[in-house]
Amino acid sequence: VRSRGLGDVYKRQVMLIGLILLLISSVVLFAGGQKELSEAQHKAGSEARDWAAEVSNALKGRYGDMHEKIVKDGNRNSPEYQEFQKTLAMYVDKFKVTYIYTLIKVSDEMTNLIVDAADEEYADEYGAEYEMEDQMVSAFGGTPDYAKDIWKDDDFGWQISAFAPLYNSQGKIVAIIGIDRPVSSK
Repeated sequence: VRSRGLGDVYKRQVMLIGLILLLISSVVLFAGGQKELSEAQHKAGSEARDWAAEVSNALKGRYGDMHEKIVKDGNRNSPEYQEFQKTLAMYVDKFKVTYIYTLIKVSDEMTNLIVDAADEEYADEYGAEYEMEDQMVSAFGGTPDYAKDIWKDDDFGWQISAFAPLYNSQGKIVAIIGIDRPVSSK
């Protein structure tokens, strides 16, 4: 049986301490990158969530069925799309928000934009891809929710996003309504 010298034990202790310090610094760096929303940002997110739920409630049924037809058509060249977009634009004006749009789930990781109330200059393309986020998962599950972070729009500044489910006349969630609204960066 070979006995370990004190040098081997010392080397292992130094390696273990080094690993622990590396782990701690990684956790500190990761946590430092995660910024908590301020009270004002939470309030803005809650309002946007409530507005998305209000739009969802107003559009459930007929507009949910209309949305399914828009998806089936696969473009923005229908009277249904025009009516849906015009209706969402009314809510943009009502709530004084930056964007209102719909997303469909294409996978657990991805969504596609379908109806965008923005003027053509600012509207994203039909079918534009967006990564699935926690608040979207909640909305696709039936619970309105808002993002726990903010993002910067090149044209309109800092925004917070919120989502609510859109139901068809059979009570099935066919899309989610998204609202982006201005928010302070502090």
